[in-house]
Amino acid sequence: MKRKKTALLLALVIACFCTGCGPKPEEPWETDEEKIFSGELTVSLPSRWGALEIWAQRFGEAHPGVRVHFVYETEKTYIDPPPGIFFSGEDPAGTELPYDVADRYIQKTAVALSGGEAADIIDLGPMACYKYAKSGLFEDLNALMEKDPAFKREDYYMNIFDALEDGEGHLYGLPPVVRFSFFVLNEYILYRAGIDVEEALLEGADYKGLTDLFWQAAGAGALKPDTGDGKGCYFAPRQNKAFFQELVLPRFIDERTGEARFDTPEFVDYLQQVDGLPFQYTLEQTPEHCDYWPNFLVRPEFDIRESFCEKVPTSLYTLNLALGAGRTLGTTRGVLCEDGEGNVPFSTDMALLAIPKGENTRLAWEFLKFIIEEKEFPEDVWQDSVSDNYEYVHPYNQSLPINRANFQSLGAALYGENFVEAAEPYMERLSSRLGVSRELQSSLMDILAGYWDHHLITAQDCARQLQERAWIYLNE
Repeated sequence: MKRKKTALLLALVIACFCTGCGPKPEEPWETDEEKIFSGELTVSLPSRWGALEIWAQRFGEAHPGVRVHFVYETEKTYIDPPPGIFFSGEDPAGTELPYDVADRYIQKTAVALSGGEAADIIDLGPMACYKYAKSGLFEDLNALMEKDPAFKREDYYMNIFDALEDGEGHLYGLPPVVRFSFFVLNEYILYRAGIDVEEALLEGADYKGLTDLFWQAAGAGALKPDTGDGKGCYFAPRQNKAFFQELVLPRFIDERTGEARFDTPEFVDYLQQVDGLPFQYTLEQTPEHCDYWPNFLVRPEFDIRESFCEKVPTSLYTLNLALGAGRTLGTTRGVLCEDGEGNVPFSTDMALLAIPKGENTRLAWEFLKFIIEEKEFPEDVWQDSVSDNYEYVHPYNQSLPINRANFQSLGAALYGENFVEAAEPYMERLSSRLGVSRELQSSLMDILAGYWDHHLITAQDCARQLQERAWIYLNE
């Protein structure tokens, strides 16, 4: 029902644009700073972002004539917002899942877009961004970059921009920060199995490479056996069979081109490979996601023999650890997550900010540019210093800057030039967006659960039903 409701709203958005509810003709590029940096800017997000509010505060300090107004689907957040920022929105009673918030945000934002009442900046991340982009209601950020003489595209990791473009070279969403991931493997298990991870996985691994290693270790008797208490060796702690999904699904459905190929031997093989792996949870349960590695390895309730690997999203801190600095006892170095086709996917789950066309386009663009443009950093930044962390690290929200100079300067200030030299090649390799839209993913989960959780259908049936559902989604 939710999927059908969202589809109708999307159709309404596109219909409104085609019948005259769309944007006004393009206005000249304003050059008077007093006019540009005045008034109110409205930002709509599913929930408080924390770091984005810090940038809003600093933007207001730099331009006192601007007031940034945040509207949320839920007020819940992991940190307290900075003072001086105005918030509005509802805080629903009771416990709710992030997906519940995302579903409501998608539906309400679609309604706002259809009525010409969307905020000046919205988060396109949980939405079917390429489908909504067809409505013509969003600014092409590539065009704004070209129009702005102060913006230099080469100052950024352009491979990230390129990977987010639609099939016609338009860029409708900008991530203030990105993440990619590493696999961290259980060194004890590999040692007992006689496996050299450096030789086996080299610089990266996909689901096939990792599952092959798991069964090789199992065949060598290196895994902790299940003695009847259900606590044998899990493939990954506190996870379910969707563990690889964000890496694998984009290989078989391209939301930019509207093509899907689930009904293929390659995807059936993926379904069957994952179905054989031992996980603690089903898809219909809510995994108790671990904190960043290495925290889960040093918890007293966690036995390292009970897990084969973990997936680690990168902040500057965890990227430094994954590259070998202060590696936790019993874990391998980080092995880069690949998608099986040589691509290194990156996540925009922090936010994918879009600008609906309207009268406030210029101020919205200046705010986005302010967030990502080059900043000044001291020679040394101390991770354990509360003031340093708030001033320099937290604004990037446990993620990675997309501006080259910011990545290099902050990385060097935290961990030295050797870290930057080792880490930057990974930033250059980022070549595809991780995962698929929340709307698409939610429409497929019941079919996957029918196979992986309940085995009511075969892998071939599952692939065929996913293909049919994807075709409907892509063509509605």
